[in-house]
Amino acid sequence: MVMQGDTDVDDFDLSGKNVPRKKSYDDATGPKYFIKLIGGSHGSFYNGACSRYESVQDCQKRDLIVNAINQYSAAFFQKYLNKNTESSSILNSTLPAVRTYEKKI
Repeated sequence: MVMQGDTDVDDFDLSGKNVPRKKSYDDATGPKYFIKLIGGSHGSFYNGACSRYESVQDCQKRDLIVNAINQYSAAFFQKYLNKNTESSSILNSTLPAVRTYEKKI
């Protein structure tokens, strides 16, 4: 699973080698998911994303980006590490914060 925000400066990594950010998804084999989040940035993927909320729990409920990251990540791990097929419903849905969702199963 590869996730990124759509507000990152460009679609290339920061190495200066013009490697597309999506390359890791494109090169992956087996089940794979690519999610681009509306309004998301590199900073959306760490605890600072919840700093404007009263609690992490409040953030997880109200912030669409944080909610999507949590739901997709948990569902992916549940399905592929715990073999829990019930998590497929989240992986088969497009949550409100998603701009692009590609998958190859």
